[in-house]
Amino acid sequence: MNISGASESFNGKLRDELLNGEIFYTLKEAQILIERWRREYNTVRPHSALGYRPPAPEAIQVMPRDPGSAMLRQDLWADLATTLT
Repeated sequence: MNISGASESFNGKLRDELLNGEIFYTLKEAQILIERWRREYNTVRPHSALGYRPPAPEAIQVMPRDPGSAMLRQDLWADLATTLT
């Protein structure tokens, strides 16, 4: 499959699986839902061209043992959550 074919395939899947079934009320809502779909598309779902494996499976993340690092990570997530709302 050439680049154009791959793009058309991706665009068709995005349109059929997400865009045709959603009404986005805000730009932020669209960004979040499209990003969620993109991550699932790129890391979870199998692709026939790759022998039905995901293209970029997410690496296992080891939680830090240092309580200070965990608290910093929690603060970063809190900041991100307020940014998204």
